[in-house]
Amino acid sequence: MIVKMERRKMKGAGLKMKCGNRNALRRPFLLTEAFLITVLVLSGVTASHQLLALTLKPALQGAGSTTEVKCMEPWQVAYPGSTVTFSLQIKNNGSLDDVYVLYVADPGLPNENWTARFYFDEKRVKSIGVPAYRSSMIVLSVSVPETAEAGDYSFRVNVDGKYSNASVVLTITVERFERGIEVTCPFQSQSITTGQTVLYPIRVKNRGERTESVFLQVNRTTEILLWTLSFSQSQVTLKPKESLWVTLTVESPTIIEEGEYSIPVIASTEDGEITVVLPLTVKIYADYLLEIVDIQPINPQVTAGERVEIMVTVRNLGHSPLTMVKLQVNSTGLPNIFVIPADVRALESMKSVTFYVRITPSVDATTGDYMIYIKAVSEETESSVRGVVVSVVSAIPWFWITISLTVIATAAAVIAIQRVASRYSIRIRR
Repeated sequence: MIVKMERRKMKGAGLKMKCGNRNALRRPFLLTEAFLITVLVLSGVTASHQLLALTLKPALQGAGSTTEVKCMEPWQVAYPGSTVTFSLQIKNNGSLDDVYVLYVADPGLPNENWTARFYFDEKRVKSIGVPAYRSSMIVLSVSVPETAEAGDYSFRVNVDGKYSNASVVLTITVERFERGIEVTCPFQSQSITTGQTVLYPIRVKNRGERTESVFLQVNRTTEILLWTLSFSQSQVTLKPKESLWVTLTVESPTIIEEGEYSIPVIASTEDGEITVVLPLTVKIYADYLLEIVDIQPINPQVTAGERVEIMVTVRNLGHSPLTMVKLQVNSTGLPNIFVIPADVRALESMKSVTFYVRITPSVDATTGDYMIYIKAVSEETESSVRGVVVSVVSAIPWFWITISLTVIATAAAVIAIQRVASRYSIRIRR
């Protein structure tokens, strides 16, 4: 049997051509084409033939096109606050180029706090074109929110083209981080005097599996409300298992009672989920030393009825401030004694203050030496007693002394004249 094929021009058909190649029927046709097929049957004696007509039309646009979406890691594990990436291969098995719209739906992401973005060659895209019989790789980036609960979350990635569609279901398993922070101090209790400053080295450690921002503060109770408290860093960011040293500076007020004071340090994560307390204590002890360091004049003398002023210098030789500093002056024989100023409200460490002791004996005061005893006292302590001798002398009567001297001089002159007259026999008439 011999088959002969001819192409003939028909309406909408291409050019005439003769082709004896039977593979011509296997190629795609873009236009309508007609073929005449002659079938010859030969035998040893006779021959016959039959003429057949065959019309081929082009395939419909996109007919038979298929699209595939593949992901080699469709199920991944993530933690809250992390980002998961999926590598997706889009394969166009059709005979025509196609453009695909990319989106997540049916089911979509768990809620609006989750985000999904598509990237091609590090550029964010929402659609991608793929040539016929080719494939392209895209990346899907999914952000897991910090508030995501532990569990499995599935969603569908859709690839919608002009000629065909495809989709793939992806799954993210959210696991909770192991979290924990630790705050320690090698010297949890220290001692200082009033008004001094002490430093507490504090180690902050992230014991969890995620990066944490840790905030430090002191719980100010009523008893430490007026204290000066400051951290070298009040906020630190630590990677998993990372630690950092910070310093807490504590300064007590200058006027404070002795005793033990609690300083609770609070460390908490940014979301407030984890809070730990480090109890610190500071013991305040006082160092009080008040002394009279100078008295001027050393041996004061005063005339009865007049006034003398003694200058007394008092010094705080301790490390703690003193309050309500004043002088106490005692004397049994001299009642009129006044001290200026009456008191000093506060005297800081290593500072001095001068008091003036005014003594005014009465006019009829007995002359002689009087002992006065001076002591500096405060609300917290007192000094040793210093004794001072004050000499009181009588007032001199200058008027009567002048008259007496005049009388004595007159008498001496009369006696002298009489002696001269008697020696020279001079008679004085009366």
